[in-house]
Amino acid sequence: MNKLCGMCGFAAIEGLRHDDINSTGFAKVIMKACLRLGLPHTIVIDKDSKFRATFEQTMNLLSINLHTASGGNDDLILTERFHVFTNKALRIFCNERDSNRVVAEGMNLIGYAWNSAPGTGTDISRSLVCLGREFKFPIEYANQPYTNLTFDASSTTTFVDVQKRVLSQSREIFKILIHEHRAMHREYMNARRPDPLIYNIGDRVFARRAVQSVRSKGRVQKTQIKHTGPWIITEKMKGSSYQIKHCKTN
Repeated sequence: MNKLCGMCGFAAIEGLRHDDINSTGFAKVIMKACLRLGLPHTIVIDKDSKFRATFEQTMNLLSINLHTASGGNDDLILTERFHVFTNKALRIFCNERDSNRVVAEGMNLIGYAWNSAPGTGTDISRSLVCLGREFKFPIEYANQPYTNLTFDASSTTTFVDVQKRVLSQSREIFKILIHEHRAMHREYMNARRPDPLIYNIGDRVFARRAVQSVRSKGRVQKTQIKHTGPWIITEKMKGSSYQIKHCKTN
């Protein structure tokens, strides 16, 4: 299971047995990551039903916001971009070893390389933003001690000051990058629409949603309504995007 930081894209990887691919197994993995890296403000997941139940209860107990991305909206699921990278890297890694039994080893190495690389559009590595230090890549080794650890109070204070400055600056940079990435994705999707629908402020519309069958809840896809609303157009944005508000909302 792969988890990515929404700000810098730092990847945390945890192996799962086949029997643990369910909401309970996912909750355990998230708990391990939270204990190592800290509790997040919000977790974004997709609409897969395997993520719900125990997983959602665990997030509620930890007071962590849980946001479910709408069907087909992969822009919110940052791990999809990471998976494109891992799939290509694993293909090379497994072919060089002539075995697919090295996937766990390969995923850890791929995650290390990903975290040592800078965030998109910056020269700041993901490891520096998340953990406060650079990950060396390629990995080098030496037969003698590389550094001598000291407990000088002044060096500790200096490190804290530097880390505080790096984090504050990186947050501002990644806020701008996230905004630009969303704008770029919106413009890309709008450009693919040959005949976009044009609305005016105050128009009432219906929104189409993805539906699927869920046997445990007795839900059949063919009998579900595929539209929600009515919604009212409140603001026109760039391209063919709009801000909407439900008509029942005051």
